[in-house]
Amino acid sequence: MSREIVVAVAGESGSPRTVRLGAYLDAGAAELAESEANAWIKSLRHAVVDGRPFRERFVHRGDSLWWFAELYLHKRRVIVEILRAVLSLEALIERERPRRLTLASGGRVIRIIGPQIAARHGVEWRVSRRWTTEGLRLRLSVVIGRALFLVRVFS
Repeated sequence: MSREIVVAVAGESGSPRTVRLGAYLDAGAAELAESEANAWIKSLRHAVVDGRPFRERFVHRGDSLWWFAELYLHKRRVIVEILRAVLSLEALIERERPRRLTLASGGRVIRIIGPQIAARHGVEWRVSRRWTTEGLRLRLSVVIGRALFLVRVFS
C-alpha cells in the first residue's frame, strides 16, 4: 500500500503549512474512487489488443489470463490509489486555493499525477529536496523492462 501523502500548502500569505492529503477526501469521494476503480478494471477486459479483446488476446493453454490481471489490479489497489489521490488533490486545490504545493512525502502515484493536476490549476508544484528524479528514472526503467518482458512472453 502507498505511503501517507503529505504536502506543504503555500497560499497568498506565503508561509506554508503541512497537511495530509487524505484529510481532503470525504466519504463520498472515497466511495466514488472505489466504484470507479472497479468499473475501470472491469472495462479493461474489452480493451482491444492486436484487434482482439484483452480477454481473448492473452490466453495460455485455452485459459484467459485476464482473470489473473483483474485479480492483480484489484489486489494491488493502484487504480483506487490513483483515483483517491486525484480526488484529494482536486479537493485541496478547490478548498485552499494554493499558490504552491510542495510534496513532503508520498508514493509513486502522487509524484506522477501531482504535477499534472497542479499545472492544470495553475498551481506551482515542487518536491522536497530529498526526492531525486534519478531514483525514479531507475525504478521506472525496471517497471518498463518487466512490462516489455511480459508482453513478449504472453504474445
